[in-house]
Amino acid sequence: DFDDDVSLHDVKRDAKMYHFADLGRGMNSGRDIRKFFYEPDVSTFKHQGRLVTLVTIGSGYRAHPRNDQVQDAFFVLYDENATNIPETIPSALRVTRDLVEAGKDFTANGKKGWYKLLNNRAEKVLSSPLVFMNKVMFTTFSLTDTPVVTGDTDSCTSQTNNLSRAYALDLMTGAATVD
Repeated sequence: DFDDDVSLHDVKRDAKMYHFADLGRGMNSGRDIRKFFYEPDVSTFKHQGRLVTLVTIGSGYRAHPRNDQVQDAFFVLYDENATNIPETIPSALRVTRDLVEAGKDFTANGKKGWYKLLNNRAEKVLSSPLVFMNKVMFTTFSLTDTPVVTGDTDSCTSQTNNLSRAYALDLMTGAATVD
């Protein structure tokens, strides 16, 4: 039993769903080939006095670790419709049209986020990202053709074709915060 003074939100009237991003296409092809295996991190924060949402996600076809047909990447997407319903439905974010390469402040460029191409063609994002203290952190995995030697002459050494990386990037620019 509800008070007459309490107004509930009408989901049919107060919410809209729309296609937010189209990131699956390869950079130079119209084919939908980029795969996403891990859930995004979705966070909200205040930017220039407004509540906004950031969606962070990385790509990588984990089932085929040597697949290098597409350059996998990490994405940070900015949604300024976190608390309002847009008058017109915005078009889906596209990499080359709406995002800047990592290292540039996307808000200064009027863009809606950034992307970072992974270091080698077969590098894949290995986990869900974590956003914390204006940084985004994630791990990647790749297989190399030549073995990587770990350790030095004073320690145990090993050879492996597996290469893992941990990234800690500035949330607004994609610049490295830890080397």
